[in-house]
Amino acid sequence: MELTPHELMSLRILAFFFYQTGSYDSAIRAVKSLLALDPKDAWAKGLLIVCESARENYAKVLALTEDLDEFAGNVQQHQALTYLRALALQKTDRHPEARALMERMGGLK
Repeated sequence: MELTPHELMSLRILAFFFYQTGSYDSAIRAVKSLLALDPKDAWAKGLLIVCESARENYAKVLALTEDLDEFAGNVQQHQALTYLRALALQKTDRHPEARALMERMGGLK
């Protein structure tokens, strides 16, 4: 099944609405629908990571951020997701890795 560009945008808006209202499970379901239609959708992958971080599912954040190079085309998104990875590393008691990542990003001196 293919959605029109308008329908895809509506689904994105719905996913973001759910995220903003704290309905992370609903946001994740909407994002997974987007990813089922386009597995390379960087926006949807990014929102999935943000939702998992908001749910404090740090193991999932780490799994989803193993390869952040796919987000390199959008500097702001790449940086934000890198910081979420650093947070997940910190929260899972991987402090040296978190610190090294932040130093590489220029966040610590």
